[in-house]
Amino acid sequence: MSLEDATTAELERVARLVAEALERAGIPWSPTEQPLDHDVAQVIVDDSDDDDRGVFVSWTLSVQENSAMHALVVEGDHANPAILQAGRRFEEALDRIQRVLRGAGIASVNPEDDFDPYMLKIVSAP
Repeated sequence: MSLEDATTAELERVARLVAEALERAGIPWSPTEQPLDHDVAQVIVDDSDDDDRGVFVSWTLSVQENSAMHALVVEGDHANPAILQAGRRFEEALDRIQRVLRGAGIASVNPEDDFDPYMLKIVSAP
């Protein structure tokens, strides 16, 4: 099923499928956009009536690590090894998530959003 014209109920059903696939693979997930005390995949339903509508999965660092990375970025220390390592972890996490979803018959793409470069948009699901 393509999600282009999905109802809110259909988006929520797909989000549950995504969450179930992540759980089976042992990947921690959360339905909230708030940082937690551990790294987690966030499964978000955006049921707005614009182009941003859909089901999204992003990887989020723990609140502590997220704060530390933010401080380094604000300081302009973009080449700090901690930032580079975090970037690799983001990429590895999204690659694993995408493989897990593909194995569950769920197709996703990276919409290359500058505001959240480590995000996947679900484009179809069983």
